[in-house]
Amino acid sequence: MFSWDGADVEVVTPHSARRYRDLQRSGHATVYEIRACTEEDLGALEESMPSVGGALHAQFLRRQQAGEATYLVAWAGARPVGSGLVRWAGHLDAASRAAMPDTPAISNLTVLPAWRGRGVGGELVAAAEQRIRDRGHRQVSLAVGQDNEAAARLYARLGYVDTWLREVSRYDVPEDTGPQRRVEEHNRLLRKRLSRS
Repeated sequence: MFSWDGADVEVVTPHSARRYRDLQRSGHATVYEIRACTEEDLGALEESMPSVGGALHAQFLRRQQAGEATYLVAWAGARPVGSGLVRWAGHLDAASRAAMPDTPAISNLTVLPAWRGRGVGGELVAAAEQRIRDRGHRQVSLAVGQDNEAAARLYARLGYVDTWLREVSRYDVPEDTGPQRRVEEHNRLLRKRLSRS
């Protein structure tokens, strides 16, 4: 439990559903949960976690509706504080998918700055891993920017190991005031073997 904006907050996931119900009934703590995104969530997501061009959350939801992904959102009461995407077919890069066949990928993990370092990212990863495990997969992968040491440390603590595979992601980001901007990310691919629990 920690304090945020004057409220006591406890991180809870479906694994601690009884604790979640008890805290809700007591009214003594703001609780947080992770669940799949719905159409009704899009307004709150854009308000709390605005996406460049205002379309990213809707795009991830469309992928979920098509069965390609599951878009997980971490909530503190009615406010989204983090999100992450499970890509069921694996990484977007064909070479990465070929190197790790039948391996879903966690991507686009985002946590609001005020919530970083409070376990939200780790809980989002754990919720994603559980969904992947529930579908019968035995491993998961993710990409981390070569310059993102804080995220790399988190993933190492969570049991992810470097595959020594590298990928470059290139994509266009819409700008609010003009044409799209080309972004290039250099990533390390990490992998974790999942237990059967």
